[in-house]
Amino acid sequence: MRNGKNQKSEEPEAEVVEIAPMPEEQMESSPEEPDSEEAAAIEMEEAVSDKAASDEASIQSMPVQEESEPALAEDVAEGAATVESATELPPLSITSIAQAKAVAEALLFSSSEPLSLKRLAKLMGEMNANDLRGILTQLSEDYQKDGRGIQLVEIAGGFQLATRPEYAEWILALHGQKRRSPLTGAALETLAIIAYKQPITRAEVDAIRGVESGGVVRTLLDLELIEVKGRKEVLGKPQLYGTSEKFLHAFGLRQLEDLPSIQELRERYQTGQKP
Repeated sequence: MRNGKNQKSEEPEAEVVEIAPMPEEQMESSPEEPDSEEAAAIEMEEAVSDKAASDEASIQSMPVQEESEPALAEDVAEGAATVESATELPPLSITSIAQAKAVAEALLFSSSEPLSLKRLAKLMGEMNANDLRGILTQLSEDYQKDGRGIQLVEIAGGFQLATRPEYAEWILALHGQKRRSPLTGAALETLAIIAYKQPITRAEVDAIRGVESGGVVRTLLDLELIEVKGRKEVLGKPQLYGTSEKFLHAFGLRQLEDLPSIQELRERYQTGQKP
């Protein structure tokens, strides 16, 4: 026991080292080093901002082309002209009477409306009107001579291919006996008054018929058999009505002068003939 105490007292004491405090100036001048990842992110952000600034400066320094829109318009116009010239048909020429009849027949067959002599002449290479009329006369004679089922008719100021009346029943059989709704007696009466007294106001039609005709007149307008021709220069300026080209087409007339006169109608009525 005694020896143990002596050994403990003989151990050297631990040396205490005192650390001197760092001056404040040195602490302020030595900031903490940033993390390596944060440093890389900061460098990348600075590089991106520098690139954006340089691009903006380049865009601002580029010259503005004020003539770009006119140049684009010129290019579009040139392209349209090229397309138009590419689709333009070559000039057509007719070299024989047989070819002229064939061309006229093809044009009339492909049209659902009567073609005037002037329009046909233009379509056939500005053909002389008298020559073209002679061609159409020959074509009509060919149909009659050969007993064709179609005929060439002059109607509503033009020419049209039509079926012959004697084959109407066969055509009705083809279309399932579908007939157009005939005009009522009041509509026919009003249409006849307008046809023979045109231009005429509705009040004048009412005075002739002795009844109000507003509904019938509207029906004839919807069917395009009559049309407004203007206004009468009287108090209120009522509308004036007259027949249309569709009226001529529906009744197989070339012009209004082809309408039978009142005297002719009376004679036909007395003899029992159809108008």
